[in-house]
This record gives sequence, C-alpha cells and structure tokens, in this order.
Amino acid sequence: MPLTLVQTVAPVNPAVLLADVKRNSNIEYTDDDSYIQNILVPACSKYMELELRRQLITSTWTRTLESFCELSQPVASQYVSYGSNSSSSIILPRTPVASVVSIEYYDTAGVLQTLDSSLYQVDLRSEPARVKPAPNLTWPATQSDRFDAVTITFTAGYGLTSTSIPLELYRAMLVIIGGWYENREAMTESTLKVVPIGIENHIQHWKVPTIW
Repeated sequence: MPLTLVQTVAPVNPAVLLADVKRNSNIEYTDDDSYIQNILVPACSKYMELELRRQLITSTWTRTLESFCELSQPVASQYVSYGSNSSSSIILPRTPVASVVSIEYYDTAGVLQTLDSSLYQVDLRSEPARVKPAPNLTWPATQSDRFDAVTITFTAGYGLTSTSIPLELYRAMLVIIGGWYENREAMTESTLKVVPIGIENHIQHWKVPTIW
C-alpha cells in the first residue's frame, strides 16, 4: 500500500538561523543572505528530514489509510520490537511526534466520525511513534472501498524554533550548508543532496528505521 502522508501546516520558522550559518562559515558580507536563507537552508532542512525521517521544526501532518487494518501488522526489526500484541498498531512516520490531534474515520454508513481520544492510546516514546486502541478495545469498522477511510492528524517536530533541534543535528546542518556554500559553482538541484561522508556517517544513528 502507498504511504499517504501530507504536511498540512508548514513550520513557522527556519531550521537554521542565517546568523549561525554566516558565523560558522566566516561570511561577513550580506550579498548572499537571500541565497543562504532561501535556497541552502530549506534544501538542507529537506535533506535532513528525508534522510533521517525526522521533522525538525514542529508542523502538522495527516496520514490517510484505506482502513484501520491497512498497515496494522506486527512490527519487528533489528532496531525495534513491539511484541506480539502490536497487530493493531498504526505507525506515525514522522519523528518526533508531539501529539495526535485527531483520528477521523468514515463509519460503515459513510458518516465522518471523530474517534474519542479515550478510545485509543499513543506511544510517543517509540521511534517512530504509534497509535493503537485503548486496552481491551478494537478499532471501529470503516466504510469499504475508500482511499480516505481513516485520517490521523498529528504534530511532529522538536519545537517551534531552531533552538529546539538537537545540537548534533544543528551542527551537522551548519557544516553541510557551509560546504554547499563554498562549492556553490558545482551545486545543482541534484547535487544539493550531496554531503561530506564524515557528516553523513555521523548522523546515521539519528535515522528512524523504516517499519511501515
């Protein structure tokens, strides 16, 4: 099944401050401020989020499913093991999840319903986070033959500003942006994803495993 994940509310602030980039790269003039802030910083943020499967600055996401059972399956890998009772868990594939805003679904009669938060539980400690019915409960039945039978809305990110991002990740972005800036003559849309091998290896332990 395809993963239907959409960002519905974008971050309100950049993941890296212009002043920090200029300080780190010893840039004293302002000629390239727009290039750094509007091209390099967003490109680096996108690279980090896609590569690590993390959300840096808090934003709102929706995950849409054809049913509650579409991707509910036992989860186990070398990184995580959720046990034998995880068959009703649904993964929220943006880390770290801050909260689940709502779970909406179309019941068997085709009426849109909002599931009461007392009827499900959210595990924010796992990476990625997951949601499943409250103890001794099951997911409700949904209308068949719908691509959007279930919509889970959640927020994810470290916080509203760059100061919330883990220092190791922030420092890595400064190095990446600095490298792109120094070699901008060779930079194209495709090469903006190229990062120094040392940095790439350094951030790999932040990568969230793919288990959905």
